[in-house]
Amino acid sequence: MLAESDQELLVQLTSVWQASFKLELFIYVSRVATSATIRRATEGRIAAAASLIDEYLSALPAEQQLGEASRAYWAVTHARQPEQTPLAIPTNHTFTQLRRIDDYQREADEESQQRAASPEFGTVRRRLNGGMIPLDLNVTDLREALGLQSASAVRAPVPSSTPAVNMKDTVHLSDASME
Repeated sequence: MLAESDQELLVQLTSVWQASFKLELFIYVSRVATSATIRRATEGRIAAAASLIDEYLSALPAEQQLGEASRAYWAVTHARQPEQTPLAIPTNHTFTQLRRIDDYQREADEESQQRAASPEFGTVRRRLNGGMIPLDLNVTDLREALGLQSASAVRAPVPSSTPAVNMKDTVHLSDASME
């Protein structure tokens, strides 16, 4: 039944509709696990990542081995990753550039080993038009031109031994003798 006057409407609202009614709800929800964030790359984490990387690389053929720069970068980036992150070779531009630098270093090392293995030629640096140019010279021809013996100019290293007993330094005991 609808109220026809304001007075009846007010009575109907206060008694029937119960305007002071309040409903409080409590909802319990389980907490979602926080997402893993990047960690600090400490020495221990870097060493652990480096050992994982070395194990992974030992199974690869020689052509796919990494040099020191790219291996160190990979170890640091993996050490920063959250726990239980699977090991994956980085694909960013920095890692690609470091792999190229490692290739250049490998080529330079191989070239220097080949030079060292061949005692017939020696490298001499020569200034030409303001720039230093490395020249490979035949050592025997150079010796003949300079009138030197054909024996090696470098002697074998002489082994040295450390003293068995530490002696006292009596000369430098006082500051007066230092003047």
